[in-house]
Parts: sequence; C-alpha cells; structure tokens
Amino acid sequence: MKWTNPRPDKLIRSIHAASESDAGQVILMGITLVRAKSRGQTYFVAPNGDDSALGSMEKPWATLNKVTDLKPGDTLYVRGGTYPLSNPLVLTTKGTAGAWITLSAYPGETPVFDAWDFIRDPKLRHDKAAIIDFQSCEFFRVAGLTAIRSPAVGVSFGGASKYVDCVGNTIYHTRAPGLWMNSDCSFNRAIGNTVIRPNSRDMHFDENGQKVYHSISPHEGIDANGTYAEFGFNEVYFGDKELMDLKGKNHHVLVHHNYLHNGVAMGIYVDAWNKDGLTDIEVCYNTIHDASGAVSLGSEVRQTLSNVRVHHNLGYRLQHSGYSAFGANTSDTAFWNNTAIEVGWGFKSRNWSGGGASITGGKEGSPKNVIFRNNVLVDSAQYPISVNAEAEDFAANGAVIASNLIYPRMDALGFATRDKRTIVNGDSPAFDAPEFADTTKFDFRAKPGSMIDRLNLGARPPTVASHHGFTIGGHVMNEYVTHAEVIAMIDKENASIASSDPSKKPLSIPGRFYNAYITHKDTPIWLHSGQYMGGPYVLDIRDLPRGRQNFAGTPWYIRDPAAAPGPEVLLLSGGPSGVRNTPAIRGIPVDANASKLHFLHTFGVGPALDGKNAKPGVEVFRYLVNYADGTSVTVPIRYLDEVGPYLSITDRPVLSDVARVAWEIRTVALTRKTHPAKGGREIKVPAFINTVYAYTWTNPHPQKPIKAIDFVSVNTADIDYGAAALFAVTVEK
Repeated sequence: MKWTNPRPDKLIRSIHAASESDAGQVILMGITLVRAKSRGQTYFVAPNGDDSALGSMEKPWATLNKVTDLKPGDTLYVRGGTYPLSNPLVLTTKGTAGAWITLSAYPGETPVFDAWDFIRDPKLRHDKAAIIDFQSCEFFRVAGLTAIRSPAVGVSFGGASKYVDCVGNTIYHTRAPGLWMNSDCSFNRAIGNTVIRPNSRDMHFDENGQKVYHSISPHEGIDANGTYAEFGFNEVYFGDKELMDLKGKNHHVLVHHNYLHNGVAMGIYVDAWNKDGLTDIEVCYNTIHDASGAVSLGSEVRQTLSNVRVHHNLGYRLQHSGYSAFGANTSDTAFWNNTAIEVGWGFKSRNWSGGGASITGGKEGSPKNVIFRNNVLVDSAQYPISVNAEAEDFAANGAVIASNLIYPRMDALGFATRDKRTIVNGDSPAFDAPEFADTTKFDFRAKPGSMIDRLNLGARPPTVASHHGFTIGGHVMNEYVTHAEVIAMIDKENASIASSDPSKKPLSIPGRFYNAYITHKDTPIWLHSGQYMGGPYVLDIRDLPRGRQNFAGTPWYIRDPAAAPGPEVLLLSGGPSGVRNTPAIRGIPVDANASKLHFLHTFGVGPALDGKNAKPGVEVFRYLVNYADGTSVTVPIRYLDEVGPYLSITDRPVLSDVARVAWEIRTVALTRKTHPAKGGREIKVPAFINTVYAYTWTNPHPQKPIKAIDFVSVNTADIDYGAAALFAVTVEK
C-alpha cells in the first residue's frame, strides 16, 4: 500500500505497527520512503516587521524589498494591513517549471498596497508605471493581494515575462488599466481577479494632489495581450473605458468565464491594433451586462484579425450592440450560441444605431468568412441583425447567417438612424418568443423543452446570474486551477449542455484518435485545400460550429481546438485527403450498451467515383462495431445512401432517405477578375455546397455492451473511392 503524509514538513521520527484485532498477524515486509521535492523556503512580511529580521512568521520583514532575493520554490506571505508605496513593486525574479516562486496574501488576511504617493512623480503617472510590475519574470505566481489608488496601472506584465500567474487579486481605482499584459509576454494567466473602477477619470491628479480634468483615460480595464495567454473568472466593473480589450500582438488567447458589467463602453473588444495582427482568439462563457455592448471584433487601423471564435456568451441591458464584426481586414470569425437581450435602447436619443448583432464594413469592403449561427437575439431596439446598406454581397464574402432565434421579428429599422443599415434575418430563422427560467432574476437559462432548449440555441448561461470573485460563471474556485484543468472544464461544459433527448449521449472520443484539421491552414490538411478557383471562397469547413451542437435532431460533441488544442477530425487516406497511409482508425472506445449509434461524417470523392461512376449504393467505407464478448458487426457506408459528397458543385446529388444533411454551407455563383489591377479576364465561379451528414445505425444486439468502433476505408491499391471523415459519434441508450 501507499500512504501520503499529510504533514511532509515535519520530520518522521519513528513508525509503530500494531493490530487492533485478533483476526491475524501483521507482517511488515519493508518500507520505501519517497522524499518530497524541495519546496523552497517560506518567508513573511508584515506592517510591524523589520527588514533586518529573518523574515520568519515570528520575525517578519517590513517591506517587499527582499522579494528580489527569492529563489525557485520560495514563497513569500504578506500579512494583512496597508503598505504605502512610493515606487512600483518591480518583480524580476525567475522560478523554474518545477519550482514556482509565490508572492501571496497570508490565508484569511488582506494585504493592501496603496500607490497614492505615485502622483508626486510625473514618471509614475498615466500608463508609465504599475503598482505591481512584472519585468522578465518567469514561473512566478502572485495571489490574493489588493492594489489601490494608482494614477497609472494596477498590475502590469512586461519585459517578455512568461509563465506568470496573477490569481485572485483585487485592483481598485486606477487611472490606466487595472491589469495590463504587454504583447511581448507569453504563457501568462490572469485568473479570478477583481478589477473595480479602472481607467477612472477621477484618478487624474497633478504632483500636488490636485485633480486635473481629462475627458478620457488611457487604455482599458484589462488589456489582455500576449501569446498563449489566458484570462478567466475575472470580474471587471465601473470602468470608464472598455472593460476588457485584446489589441496587442495577440495569438492563441483564451478569454472565458469573465463577469463584466456596469461600464460606459464595450464589454469585450477584440481590435487588431498592433501591426502583427490578432489570430486564434477564443471568447466563451462570459457574462456582460449594463455596458455599451457584449463582444465586438474589428480592425480600427487596418491590421489583420482572423480565426476568432465567440460562443456561449450572455449579454443583456446593452446600450449599443450585442455582437459585431467590422472592417475589411476581419476574416474567418464565428459567432455561435450567444445570447443578447435588451440591446440598443440606450442610443435611441442620439439617432445612432443599436441592435443585437451587426456585420459592417466600409469603403474597403466587409469582413470575410463570418459565421453567425444558433444565437438568440431578444428585444433589439432597431435591428436584430444588420449589415451596411452599401456593403458588398455578404454571401460573396463567405458570410453565413443562419438558424438564429429573433424576437420580436423586425423587417425594418426600428427608427431613423444616422448610419445606414439593412436588416437581415438569414437562413432558417426562428421568430418564437424564447422561454427563459426567470427573467425577473436575470436567469436566462432555457426552460426544459422550450425551443431554445430543443434546438440548442443561445448561451446556456450558468445557474446564478450574479458572480463575485471566484464564483464567476457558477464555478466555485476555492483552489488554484491550472490551465490544463480549465481546458478540461470547458471541454466538459461544452459536452454537458442539456440535450433535448437525454437518451442520446455524445461520445467523448480521446484526443489521440484525431489526426487532421478542418481548415487548409494546418497539416494534415482537410479534404480539399486552398481557394476555390482562385477565390474568394476557401475549400474547407472552418465555419462548422464546434463544441456541443445539435444537428439533424441529434446532440453531438464536435472537438473544439480552443478547448482541446490539436487535430479536430478523424480522416482516412484516399482521394482528396491530406492524410497518407491511414486506411483505418481502430479501437475508438465506446464501453456502453446502445440501441443505436449516430455518426456525423462526410466523404471526399476520389477518382473511382468521379463523373459517371458516381452511382448510388457503392460501399465507400465502413464501421466495425466490436462487442465486449469478442464478436463484431460490419456497418457498410454506401455512397448517396448513408453518406453523400462533401463538395458538390452547383447542386448536391439526390440522397436516399437513410442519410440526413446535418450541416451545410452554400456559396453563390459570382464573376471575378484575374489580376484586376492589370485588367485581367473575367472568370465565372460557380456556387458550391460543403455538407456534413448524419447517419443512424440500429444495433441488432442492444443487450451486448459495445467495446469499441473501427473506422475503415475500403480503398484498394487499384481502386480509390475517396476519403471518409468522422466528426462525432453519439450513443443512444
């Protein structure tokens, strides 16, 4: 047996073995001691301390001057009380991956760092300083501290700091951002912090402490920049600028479960301000209310913004807009399962526009490849969804607006506006009144069995509408949570959204079975890659909604690279596949009884099915269902019966009644010029359809547990039917 010592800090003097019964003898064969890794030293700071002391609990230091002497693995506890600062606390210390340095409030106490004296030095005003300033730190954690009254920034990450965690701190009343992470940083996290009154116009003072009037403060409440950064479970309110902003060199950033409210500007603003642009941004499970808007994506200075995914966010009582994308340099963005309630009414008196969602451009064009699907838009002042009246053809730019719930229905602008708009409802809209749990208590969960529940529409917000500190998003965060645990939690949250049919449970396929990506930017690549006939369309399905979805009456879990980075689909070799030497993927675990299995898949046609040979009924791949008793059943998948073509030009072939279209994206025919600057010739680009199919197989042996599934191609050395792709499997009891 193995016993974990609850007090590893104490010396074990001896071990006593004894029996408390007469049932037999106790025989001790041996003992192996496993030494704990070195935890470093623990030091203390207290207002009544002395910097010449030992820094122990009994004899603490008085200031944080010794923090620069900390070694990997060391912890410095700060006792409760107020610590006036005349200069920033600059941290340059480096821990290691296995021995982080920790600067933390002593458990149960509140140390307060007061930066009021910064006003006496012009160099410490505006955005040029911070109360706590990380410079070139590594593997450093600061937790539970309170920083107040800064004429500059509250907490700042700079100097290419990496692997720094800012956890559970409170930042109050700053002139500049409460928390600022610079673009040169990477692998940093801001988790569970509370930022109150950032960017305050009341914090503009001269060196004599006299208030100076300024109409605007620098930057935003939380400036969330950097590479491989995470901002989650933070609360920001009473800000005089945007409550959270991503505008620097942002690549691979996760923004989740934040509670942002009572601000004069946007809740979350993703703006490609930096010349390096922004890409791979995930904004999910946030709650925003009593602000100008919920989430806005754009490029104010014509830099590139791409691959941004906005989903499962809740916004209500918003003055201007719910969700928006603007600018010709904004591309490949997706909004799904978001909710916006009571939007745009605050701007009526200003003769400006306000509504649930907008996709807008300018003289240079509109955003490209924007998807807006499965959202709920309720009580919009002027428009539920709008586009610029002068904008280019949105279908030609790859925009998809579909399957959104709009209430009440509006087919014309609510009242006159200064900026010209056109209302669009998109494909397959619903206009029914949504049924929420209790709107009087701001509980916007779907009532069980309601339309938004059955069709999996909107944000599915947490049980409680008010969140504070570490209870943001309904998750009680009593202990430190690692990035890996957050990813697992989001993955689980996506998969656990209530299904309209509890007998159908999406299968959680382990990550090791996925082997390809569904965009042409990553390798192994998807079935077809690159631009279709030179553009503007791209031959992949980047707009396929991820996470928990409901297609063709069945709940699915489609792997989401934001929640679980890596390949997104199971793809076999053949035809247009970017995968080689993979005729089968075997052993996909099920370990359950099932009356039916539901498969979400598609097929890239190969040379053996091109043209006249593309006849119905040809087996193109198969599933092998393996039972726990060692027997198996083959499930043949035939062309135009259980599956259809992924890519169809102009029209999709007629399917049998067996397979169902689960999801599709259609383009429109257009004419484009080759080398327009040189007056090139015109090319007609026909419309095409990308399709994903659902197929339900009835198990002939429902009493036998299914152990695993094999996903198998039927191609031979001489016959290449094509390539099969599997996105998800759902088990029906």
